[in-house]
Amino acid sequence: MKRLPLLTLLFLLLCLPSCKERRQSNDEITTNNQDVYDFHILYSYDGESMEDWFDTDVDRNVLYVEFEGWFIDDTISISANGKTIVQDSIVQTEPSTGTSAEFIIPDIQTIKQLSLKVNSSPTVSFEIARKDFIFVGIRKHEKNIEVVFYKRPPRYD
Repeated sequence: MKRLPLLTLLFLLLCLPSCKERRQSNDEITTNNQDVYDFHILYSYDGESMEDWFDTDVDRNVLYVEFEGWFIDDTISISANGKTIVQDSIVQTEPSTGTSAEFIIPDIQTIKQLSLKVNSSPTVSFEIARKDFIFVGIRKHEKNIEVVFYKRPPRYD
């Protein structure tokens, strides 16, 4: 009779570690299913722009976030200073313009940090270092995403 509880205890001691290992491997599988992108942040890009209308038609107190190129049914989320601005919005690139979506975030002077999530990737946060670069372009090409700060509105030809 005493052997049965002892054998049961021995059995449990042998099985519990393997259950823990199995749970860890399931966690790893979940992590591996996340989308992985290489993020590049360009703080001082000042390429071609449309300066003709820049001085008159642009509100300099907002941050313009423009999604550019090759977004195909991608889900994006944007936060400013930890506050959700856009959550789980689907963006689709318009082939004729190469742009996907534009979001306007008010009061650029109070924005210290912008956070971006594309699909199931981890959230990437970056500083809004210069308040005169009021245009942010988010470019996607395959598994690369560039965050580009423009001083003037970008030009799409």
